[in-house]
Amino acid sequence: DVTCVLGDGMVIDLEHLTKEIEALRGKGIPITPENLKLSKRATISMPWHRVQDELEEARLEKDGSAFGSTRRGIAYAYSDKYRKKTLRLGDLLHLNEGYIHNRLHMMLDAKNMELSGCYHQEPMSYEALLNWCYAQAAQFGPYICDAGAYLQAASNAGKRIVLEAQLGAMRDIDYGIFPYTSSSNTLAAYAPLGAGIPNVRLNHV
Repeated sequence: DVTCVLGDGMVIDLEHLTKEIEALRGKGIPITPENLKLSKRATISMPWHRVQDELEEARLEKDGSAFGSTRRGIAYAYSDKYRKKTLRLGDLLHLNEGYIHNRLHMMLDAKNMELSGCYHQEPMSYEALLNWCYAQAAQFGPYICDAGAYLQAASNAGKRIVLEAQLGAMRDIDYGIFPYTSSSNTLAAYAPLGAGIPNVRLNHV
């Protein structure tokens, strides 16, 4: 009887999410667009983010200065979010529009320069990237919505909303033990903003 919402401020690894959904379905839990909502404003962790994370962590390990990354590309996805060099989930609903193709070309050109120039990797294929995007759109399109509007309506109706983030205050990107932090704001006060309902006040932490 609970609806799970992945909110506006999130970075989402769609391949990892696919595995989570499969694991839950394997336990008999139904996952449908009725009980899983994905924010159209959430940032997509692109295929190159994990690759870049693994390459950089391996480079740093050589002199013992590795951060202990999970190697899932999270920091690189957040970095590209602020550089405006990634897609948001809502973009998957408009893949046939020219401006999305232009953005994909721009992002891939920039990323290939980084991967080949810094790590001497073979360039990634635009065709493969586009096919990956279409596959994600086909799978997750029905789940993508305006999560903030959904949660605002739930709040207005007096529904109970539980906001969850990972880690704790000392891992917050701004207020934590820098540089040994996460890549996002983990403070409770940030939760309504990241969920897309910044006007809703917390009543319990």
